[in-house]
Amino acid sequence: GANLTMNFVQEVQVMTGGYSAEFGRSTGGVFNVVTKSGGNTFHGDVFSYYRSHDWSPEGVIRRQNKEISYQFNGDDNLDFGASLGGPIMKDKLWFFAAIDPTRKTTFVGGSVAQGGQVTGTGHEYDTDTNIYSAKLSWTISQNHTLVASAFGDPQKQTGWLGDAASDEGTALREANTGGYNGSLRYSGILTPRWLLDITAGRHHQRNELGPATEIGRTVPRQIDETLGGIQHGGFQRFQKDKSDRDAFAVKFSNFVGNHELRYGVDTEINRYDADLHEQWYRYFGFSSSRGGDYIQDRSYFVQGKGTTTNAALFAHDSWKITPNLQLNLGVRYEEQWLDSKENVAVANSSEADSCIVNLECRTVDKLKLKNNWSPRIGLVWDPAKNGKSKVFGFYGRFFEAIPLDMNIRAINGERYVIKQWSNPANLSGGRWINPSGSPLAINGTWNFIRVSNLVAVTPLDEALKAQYQDEFVLGGEYQFAGQWSAGVRFVDRVLKRVIEDFGTFTDPSDPSALTGYVIGNPGEGNFGSLYAKPK
Repeated sequence: GANLTMNFVQEVQVMTGGYSAEFGRSTGGVFNVVTKSGGNTFHGDVFSYYRSHDWSPEGVIRRQNKEISYQFNGDDNLDFGASLGGPIMKDKLWFFAAIDPTRKTTFVGGSVAQGGQVTGTGHEYDTDTNIYSAKLSWTISQNHTLVASAFGDPQKQTGWLGDAASDEGTALREANTGGYNGSLRYSGILTPRWLLDITAGRHHQRNELGPATEIGRTVPRQIDETLGGIQHGGFQRFQKDKSDRDAFAVKFSNFVGNHELRYGVDTEINRYDADLHEQWYRYFGFSSSRGGDYIQDRSYFVQGKGTTTNAALFAHDSWKITPNLQLNLGVRYEEQWLDSKENVAVANSSEADSCIVNLECRTVDKLKLKNNWSPRIGLVWDPAKNGKSKVFGFYGRFFEAIPLDMNIRAINGERYVIKQWSNPANLSGGRWINPSGSPLAINGTWNFIRVSNLVAVTPLDEALKAQYQDEFVLGGEYQFAGQWSAGVRFVDRVLKRVIEDFGTFTDPSDPSALTGYVIGNPGEGNFGSLYAKPK
């Protein structure tokens, strides 16, 4: 997604249910935004918005646990934008351009201990966002137009991004997010009965996070779980992720008698390149079962490349049976293809343990989720025959696109290593913290307990099926007094199939130790048949 200033927006279309077979890959709704365009006269605006943290109440608690509470942050927010649109060649070529630099300073709310004392005040971080939008509209001829659009929201955050009570080395961070979007659309009238739309677009996103100081880069984060998760040391989290989505669609419309037909094909190619790694420590205090003060040494890695391709065909018929009765019929067919740089590990019920424990995974070039048929049927009736009344009903099936996050984390091999240590000494009161390195490097000898080594590709059920939802809508509306309307709607949505991960426990010496995961459909398939289906 991307941020877009409302001053750049011409039209917003929100479909929350009952939408046609033209739209898919969503179980909740569809949100379309049309940015402003140029015209034969020059038009534009200059705008500014400002908000001060002094206008909000102070000392309000936003989050708390047993040991510590945190106050709400306050913001000083200023943006100053401008837009201009107009002709390059009248009646032929128009432009629109806009920019909205936003500058925000966040004043981090303090931490409140159980006794009521407030600490950690005076910290802040800056968020600089440069939102922009541009569009070129070209009327090639009377029946053919071409529109090129671009917008983006590159953002940078610097400063105290950790909790108020954190040490400076772990709280001072830098983050770069946001991206850019570009699209090209052709619309043509081929004949009086045939229309054609062709679109192509790209979305690019970055997600970068890291320490802002030398201590942050060289000292691991050390979290005190006995005091509400206060963080000490540095911040050795290094993340440079990027993602791209290329989308293409070809759609035809034609008119035959009382039928308005629309059909076409659309494809999305989603790519993700992840590079994230961090080591940190969690201190839990004294544990009698572990023989002393207890620390976890955690290492986490997500590094790899994955691709999810979604392709669909659809056909829709809006049939005007009578002047006041319309039947909407449609069908959509979708496929989803999952692949990665490391190929895709798959397994049946007898192969899962071997894959997780011994890393002996059967791989395929890509896993294809096929046979995703989405019927749609709707009826709209105007009982008053005046265009102001509407009684409607709808049934449809909607398949959800698999999040790219599952591809990059599960298929590429998310690695999570948790080593457990204990020390017979009493290390409370912060004596366990090492301000210059690992806490295991001080306080004498540490006793190793065990390691949870979740270092494996997560196998997918080779019989995995796409997640979907069935929807039924019934309602009525009536427009009165020109600008007013009233209505009632009943919506029933049932999630019929989901995709979930299942924990595996394959260590014979410790049957309670989590050793890995598999991914399948609860209630069906090789992995999920032992579990209940969603209700």
